[in-house]
Amino acid sequence: MKKRSLTSAEIDDLVVREADDDLAWGPPIHVPAKPWAQRVAVRRLDLAAKFHVLSVLYSLGVDATVSVGAQKDVDITVVRKPGEVFTIDVKAVRQPKSWQIDDFPVDRSHFIVFVYFSSRSSAPSMPKSYVLNSRVLRSWAKQHNGLIEAKELLKTAKDAREAWDRLLPAA
Repeated sequence: MKKRSLTSAEIDDLVVREADDDLAWGPPIHVPAKPWAQRVAVRRLDLAAKFHVLSVLYSLGVDATVSVGAQKDVDITVVRKPGEVFTIDVKAVRQPKSWQIDDFPVDRSHFIVFVYFSSRSSAPSMPKSYVLNSRVLRSWAKQHNGLIEAKELLKTAKDAREAWDRLLPAA
């Protein structure tokens, strides 16, 4: 004799009755993360960093747009005044990371903003941002063998911390 299937209402009733009974449930299962899950998490952090920078710029009254599908190193384009445009490359930092200075175009109208998110273990807080002109970054990197170590940069580039005024039009 074939067992009859339970209706949705019967299943709901059974689950509610046995919800607090640990013996009614099997052991918890572990589903390992997919190999691509880390890349997705990193991509989400990159997006969070870009939108953080964009929100700060908007709050300062800056005319800025996300550069979708533009050059690799251009995340945000800003119009200071008609005919005067500059670009921003946003780098999200959560753990020690490094970049080669060759990874950045060097131009007086190109900035790099490092957005540092504190560790996941701590309570969420506002990220710290470091605003550097690409020329200044190149100079800094030359003093550090052409390598930009996020940890070292965040320690030594204190004048760049929250230096949003560098992105504002001259008064």
